[in-house]
Amino acid sequence: MTPNPQYPGQPAPASQGTSGLAIAALICGIIGVCAPCPFGLISIGLGIGALVKISNNPGLGGKVLAIVGMILPVVVLPVYAAIAIPNFIKFQARAKQAECKSNLKSAYTAERSFQAEKNAYSTNANEIGFGPERGNRYAYFLFDVGQVQDRSTARPEDGPGVTGFGVDTFKHPQERPISYGDVPEVAGGQRAGVHGQCPECSFVVVCAGNIDKDATLDVWSISSEDRTSPKGEHIPGGIPFNDVSDVNE
Repeated sequence: MTPNPQYPGQPAPASQGTSGLAIAALICGIIGVCAPCPFGLISIGLGIGALVKISNNPGLGGKVLAIVGMILPVVVLPVYAAIAIPNFIKFQARAKQAECKSNLKSAYTAERSFQAEKNAYSTNANEIGFGPERGNRYAYFLFDVGQVQDRSTARPEDGPGVTGFGVDTFKHPQERPISYGDVPEVAGGQRAGVHGQCPECSFVVVCAGNIDKDATLDVWSISSEDRTSPKGEHIPGGIPFNDVSDVNE
């Protein structure tokens, strides 16, 4: 038997083949390239176990396989992060938009109920019974003039002619206030309010919010009548429409 050059007089350890843990670590690492979690974590755990076992058994091979299996998922993590983070931000923005769409539908229902009783629409929020819950990140406008409820305090005071609701900067101090002057015309070249002479009239309600902290506002509107978007899209009455999107596609 050939002596081990590192330990004169001692026989070289007999080969014990390749560590099964090392092979498993490599396989999980390869799978982890496509699905970092949980296979990436599993491959790292298996790789560490394989290296410990190999260090305690000099005749056991597979050290390189174990290291490669551990490195593979780590190498691709920045790539997945570059993809996942923007998608997560977009998901958060979509979730915030749900607030606006839900409240616009509530405003539409309130207006239609009021019209069924009074044969007219109204821009007075108290009169039609509309008011978004506190914590709103969007501002809401039933009319492009009038009193907008200031939600920068714990107990905002209502006036006799509330036609809009400001962003709740008391609960969300990082959000900036939005006035109707910040909002562009919406689909159909219209602004919030009652249009025409009732009973032959229609209404438009608008909401606007800044959901990703850039200069662009996210603007939605809903109308009692069908409309056409600037791109020629048909917008049915009662359906919220995203006039200006603040979500990066």
